[in-house]
Amino acid sequence: MSDLRLVGAPARKLPHQLYRIKYAEITDTRLMGVLGMHICWEAVQGPELESYLKEKDCSIQDFIALYHQIFYYEVEESGLETVTEIWGDDQATLTDVKNRFFGGLGCSQMLMLTENEALWMIKRFVEDTRGKHGSTEIVNADDEILESSVLKDGMPQSLEDLYEDLKDRELLGELERHRLMTKICAPIRNECAAINYYLMRSFGHDREGAGFVSAPLASPRYLKPVELSGRAVLRKNSIQLRHEADGGESYLCESLLECSDGFYVAFSELELADKRVTASKLNASFKISDLEAARKLRRPEYIAFFELVGLGEENPEDMMAEVLPKASRKFFETGVLYMDYNSDNDHVEKPVYNLADDVMASYFLTDTDQLVVASSEPGHMMSTELLLRMSSLGKHLEARGRYNFAHPLLGDFIDSGYDDFYEYLKNIM
Repeated sequence: MSDLRLVGAPARKLPHQLYRIKYAEITDTRLMGVLGMHICWEAVQGPELESYLKEKDCSIQDFIALYHQIFYYEVEESGLETVTEIWGDDQATLTDVKNRFFGGLGCSQMLMLTENEALWMIKRFVEDTRGKHGSTEIVNADDEILESSVLKDGMPQSLEDLYEDLKDRELLGELERHRLMTKICAPIRNECAAINYYLMRSFGHDREGAGFVSAPLASPRYLKPVELSGRAVLRKNSIQLRHEADGGESYLCESLLECSDGFYVAFSELELADKRVTASKLNASFKISDLEAARKLRRPEYIAFFELVGLGEENPEDMMAEVLPKASRKFFETGVLYMDYNSDNDHVEKPVYNLADDVMASYFLTDTDQLVVASSEPGHMMSTELLLRMSSLGKHLEARGRYNFAHPLLGDFIDSGYDDFYEYLKNIM
């Protein structure tokens, strides 16, 4: 069982049959390989609820009258990675949890779901996840965060119970499923987006996703698989338009892929009509060394280095959470890494797609009260420093240096074990 309980909330839930969906919303990030969904459930007032309360000799105040569920779903391998429940209607907690799970997905606005669409998604999530790795999150009344594995502990019982009621129901017809797929997939605005999404889904062995980007009447004879034997992550893709002798056009792609056994380069050729793939084929693929892959992914990194002074009793981590409410956090031996993502996935629309371009800036707060900020775009660095200066953290910032490196350096600093960026720079210079 996985529940996220609010302090002071009643300790019991009603049977799931006594709740209905008040509203539901989802991200439009299906083609990026992830989805975030939020459902708000409320108790159904009526004879069934009254009968149940009478049988238990209780009042509605003894139970959860309203709660929220947050789902984080990975399409290719993990399935339903996290399920979080918020008992009660604390909007600040809800916003914090949604930011934590959905902030890095590149979805600027959640899209509303009908009740049947939301129930169909739950059914799909459970069916896809059984037997896959994942985690559920529990927050107890002391606000302590605990995690347990879905593979070890099983699907949250609340979902198992609901699924038993849903599994034999035909919630959506074929046309309604297509409309839902259109809703959860971001609009494809140019040819580069169509190509990058198609290759991303194809190399991930996501036939459903690749099929959505394909032309509806495209012949399987021309849509040949563009994939390796195992699943691969599209780290980078370069697109070149080629004009054919007969007046037609095709697109030549060079893709850098990360697989479980290392990096590969793949060459493919695609044809499009109305921003949908009509033909595809894999021309060649071969493995490359980690060093060669690093060279292909190499790009400049701009770094600003600050000391935090005059903190007194103030907690810099709390201030960073205020500055970057949607940033992801990862804890290391020497500090905390915050990654602030773009609010959209427009990088898929470029002729050179780079997976890392979804990050606007990275912030590493060391245990010695240093802040190292990095970005691959100088414009982002300017807006980032302005954001910091205007925040509650601004009065504590003392700039110690700004640097431009030919290749990413922040990750190496974090892995180095140094907690002083200045000492780290002296060592590598």
